Amino acid sequence: MYDVRRGEPRLASRNEEEAAGLGPLQLHPRLAGWNALYLLAGRNVGVLPYFLPLVLGFAAYRGERGRWALLLAVLAAAAGLLLLRPFDFIGGEGAIANRLFLPLYAALWFLAARPVRVFPAILVALLAAPFLYPLWSRPARISLAGEPFPYVSPLAARWLPYETTQRYAPGGALFQSSLWLKLLASGVWHPTGGDSLRLLGDSRVELLAGRSQPLEGFVLEFDGRAPSKLEIGGRELRPTLLRPDGSIAFEVPADGPRAVHPLWWSRGEDYYLYDLDFRLPGARPVPIRFRVLPRRDLMIQRSRESDR
Repeated sequence: MYDVRRGEPRLASRNEEEAAGLGPLQLHPRLAGWNALYLLAGRNVGVLPYFLPLVLGFAAYRGERGRWALLLAVLAAAAGLLLLRPFDFIGGEGAIANRLFLPLYAALWFLAARPVRVFPAILVALLAAPFLYPLWSRPARISLAGEPFPYVSPLAARWLPYETTQRYAPGGALFQSSLWLKLLASGVWHPTGGDSLRLLGDSRVELLAGRSQPLEGFVLEFDGRAPSKLEIGGRELRPTLLRPDGSIAFEVPADGPRAVHPLWWSRGEDYYLYDLDFRLPGARPVPIRFRVLPRRDLMIQRSRESDR
């Protein structure tokens, strides 16, 4: 939902969601394509990492007694989730993996019609363990009132794609300059009432940055407590701007957008989404203030300063 007064997205309450129902049909090719990928292998709701034991059900499949019809029904239901709830099929905060897929998960087990051998079962368990171990070891932590998605393992967070389309995927969102930002790492936060972000020392920062137009690059501005080097994308950068108050700025070229699709509050308008994953090596373990701006904003600022 979009808050017109503040010009930024906000989460709808549960009552508002229930009143809204399923919402309008979203026939958007890019949105459907990215959602299909996330439904299959998303960091928080992917069917492959979190419902991997289904492989055993398919291994024991036989097409007798119309079991093929059950598979078609599950595929049709999954397609319905992508079309009718393109921003919400994740199921809400605290859900166990993809909550809306759970009934389909149970249905698919009826595909099995013969015993499964021990070795394939052990192999599937070993493949699923890196993703499901947090859920197996601490099931009591999964609750609607608890920490969002505590079952996501470090392996999933490192190697699986973050669901850029999903409203309830973890991470706080805000606007800074003309950028929409979503904070994806625990070492970065947005103080209440502040216009800048904070990071803790040299902790890893992961951001998703979105804009309605493509970007040439970013500018990362830090206060005087930041060191004079930045690690990002396997590169080490030096500041391009040093200010009298000790603050520094780094220019970071933008690679191609990670994804292009509408967001839940953009009313059908495409947004170009970029990953920013960086750290300040050697920084003291203190809060460091920083901002993320489009590179064009810095060029305009320099032009204004030179005209004075």
